[in-house]
Amino acid sequence: MKTVASKVFVSMTCFVIIALIAGCEEENMSASKKERLIAAEKMALQKELHDCNNNVTTLKQEIQKQKDLLVACEQQKQDLEKTSKEKVEASFRLIFETLGKENKELKDENTALKARLEELEKN
Repeated sequence: MKTVASKVFVSMTCFVIIALIAGCEEENMSASKKERLIAAEKMALQKELHDCNNNVTTLKQEIQKQKDLLVACEQQKQDLEKTSKEKVEASFRLIFETLGKENKELKDENTALKARLEELEKN
């Protein structure tokens, strides 16, 4: 019986050792698999971060272009307002000069007509 018991004991011991080795390998494989998953996720996150940084850079450049365009538009607006103001002032000067000349001519004509009317009334 001792031989059977020893055989059973040795068999059980071998089985336990093999099970422990298999369990450790499975744990090592699981840890290795986790490490690979973590590394893959890290790479994906780094790529996403790189893409986001590129996007931020692109957006900053676009914002700067828009700011530059705004400055140019504001300058153009000021130039147009100045030109418009100058043209309006020139138009008013021309109108007033013309009206002033016509008014003077009409006054002179009126004076001449009054003088002629007085002459005609005297005769």
